[in-house]
Amino acid sequence: MLASEAELFVFTAQAVAGENLSYRAGARHALLVFATAPDAERAARMAVEQVTAEGWLHVDLLRSKVMSNATDHITDDTVRAAAESALSDGCAFIIYGIPMKPDA
Repeated sequence: MLASEAELFVFTAQAVAGENLSYRAGARHALLVFATAPDAERAARMAVEQVTAEGWLHVDLLRSKVMSNATDHITDDTVRAAAESALSDGCAFIIYGIPMKPDA
């Protein structure tokens, strides 16, 4: 459960698929990463560590925002589920399935 001093952060990110994923190895994908931590620096570190632990390479966090811990305002079911999972487990992320163009 979320510690009272922790906040929910959301990051837009991109990462490269590793060898043992269901995505083409070497393909770059957009991600939406949720992490809970007392501050943005720790949330960013947790986000990169978790995405990397799941087999992604060259994780690049592009933007961040503090979100409300109340997720009932999130209308997209997948995004809401990821935010709720981060609130209970510390971190969760969504991978956008279509690879990014090489020069994107």
